[in-house]
Amino acid sequence: AATSVAGGRLTDRLGPAPVLAVAAGALALAAAVAAVAPARWLFFAGVAAAGLGYGLVNPPTNVLADPGSPRLRGLTMSIKQTGIPLGGILAGLLVPRAAAAVGWRWATAVPIAGCVAVAAVAALGPRDRSTGTGGGAHSHSGRVDSRRPDRPSGQVVAPGDPTDPTDATDPTGAGGAGYGPAVALRLRLPLALAFGFLMAGVQVAVFTLLAVYLVDDRGSAATASGTALALLLAGGLAGRPAWGWLSDRWQADRGRVLQVCALLSAAFLALLPAAGPGWLPVVLAGIGLCSVGWNGAYLAAVAEAGDLARIGSTTGPALLLVNLGAVVVPPVVGLLSFGGTRWPLAWACCAVLSLACGALLQWLRAPAARPLPAGGR
Repeated sequence: AATSVAGGRLTDRLGPAPVLAVAAGALALAAAVAAVAPARWLFFAGVAAAGLGYGLVNPPTNVLADPGSPRLRGLTMSIKQTGIPLGGILAGLLVPRAAAAVGWRWATAVPIAGCVAVAAVAALGPRDRSTGTGGGAHSHSGRVDSRRPDRPSGQVVAPGDPTDPTDATDPTGAGGAGYGPAVALRLRLPLALAFGFLMAGVQVAVFTLLAVYLVDDRGSAATASGTALALLLAGGLAGRPAWGWLSDRWQADRGRVLQVCALLSAAFLALLPAAGPGWLPVVLAGIGLCSVGWNGAYLAAVAEAGDLARIGSTTGPALLLVNLGAVVVPPVVGLLSFGGTRWPLAWACCAVLSLACGALLQWLRAPAARPLPAGGR
């Protein structure tokens, strides 16, 4: 959370490549410190430093994932976001086995090597995704518009910007598939960032508590609970590009797609305590699909609600709230589950928070600056 906003601003000023290189390098160095730490305090200092590096990762990758077209933005950003559940699956498969073979300290060489590889690719790769001149204009998504007297001189307008009346790219996609309402709707920032705070909190609470719940309340074996968590993550892995693709089909109102996702998340979470062994895999996959699958569509909606030429700075505050939600909500849900017999209350809390996210989006959306062309519907 501490570095998300600064990471976004640095991305728009310097370009995504150097920020991503620094982020991955910081993660590698911090993990190495934790691995060799002779004392507990130094281990936790390494963990904290890794968090600082992690906060720098998302803004530059958001810029790199942006295709410059509203018809693909949700899908490409969602594909980028699948790295989170995929990384969790790979870590769960590789790191414990390595730790069992050589010890946990040497096992950290696996993620450290991955971070070093990313840092090297980012540092040595091409940098044509940003001007890197401090103006914040990304060459793949912006151009200077001198045809609007109400725009400050040199302001960048991105393709698909609903405030650009001369842009040939229809911001709602109506020129193509014709989806969406007659007037494009965008999230109201910064109030709409509450959605990310609550949904991220629910998401991390599920990650943190599901395996404990299955062992503590349902008497599952540890291996079975781990398999159940992997199933949930697989649902998230499939859900992220699916919701991103759907939001592109309805990109005139991505908030409506997020609203449906949140309401379905609430329904599946409410069903979890009552799901028998036969239905439990279905419910877990549904929770993964919805409670874990919203991120990419949300980042696309946030990017379009702000300045598309400064995606790093726009999404940085959103990621700040996402990370804060991941810190605040899971302990609250964990306290509600305290005592073993109160797990239904904990999952009800997650369901209510998801329901609140869906309700919030009913009024946290505003009409864009211009309506659809006559052919839109």
